[in-house]
Amino acid sequence: AHRVNTLAGDVFAQPPIDFGSGYDLALISNVLHLEGPEANTDLITRAGASLVPGGRLIIHDRVLDETRTRPRDLAVQAMQSLIINERGNSYTYQEFADWLTAAGLQVEQTINFPGRTNTWIIATKKR
Repeated sequence: AHRVNTLAGDVFAQPPIDFGSGYDLALISNVLHLEGPEANTDLITRAGASLVPGGRLIIHDRVLDETRTRPRDLAVQAMQSLIINERGNSYTYQEFADWLTAAGLQVEQTINFPGRTNTWIIATKKR
């Protein structure tokens, strides 16, 4: 049975990819640091719109602390991103949460893996 559907393509392509609708889960993994806030808000909004009410969106990315200085290698990566492509950056938990809220999603859970800098932010589409 077909329980998993995937879509191939550039998530930041113009015109934007049509994600369709009716999904229980969407995953955005390690791409939000490549773009700026406007493009990220758009991507999260489009992914959220593809979900059924109660569906979940998982963001998997590296997250800066609120001082934007830790983890140190991620703070350095943020500077490098701005130099290389002028759009990418590293973001704080609050920035991710704000984008999710603006998209009509509610943060349900955050998972930080011990010894890792990757974070999973799980949000639910409001019913």
